[in-house]
Amino acid sequence: MEFRQIPPNSERIGDIISHLRDTFFADEPLNKSVKLCGPGEGHLELERHSIKTLRDGLSVMAVTDEDVIAGVALNGILKRGETEEALDSLKDMQDEGFKKIFTLLYEENLKVDFFEEFEIPKLFEIRILSVDCRVG
Repeated sequence: MEFRQIPPNSERIGDIISHLRDTFFADEPLNKSVKLCGPGEGHLELERHSIKTLRDGLSVMAVTDEDVIAGVALNGILKRGETEEALDSLKDMQDEGFKKIFTLLYEENLKVDFFEEFEIPKLFEIRILSVDCRVG
């Protein structure tokens, strides 16, 4: 097993999205609770969110000796004001399941203002953590 940083414009983005379709998209508890999608199915908004996070250049993946993705940690940067903007953009969202999940997540982010508390302009977020138990 080897761990690699995922460059923002990695040629493996398609492979990473496929990995997430087979694992995180269907198995993550909030996604599962609203039946967001089934195993192997894509989800446009989750894929957009994942790709946007990958563009921050802070994500890593675990790959086998055969170069198969065994897991990913998608990490990003959150800047002051972005949570409010994201919450506002959900108002026009048609996908009620996605809207419910991200409204909950964004509203939780707003309960404590870390930017004000620590006098910082941005912070590091671990957004998606996924492991494929079939790979090893």
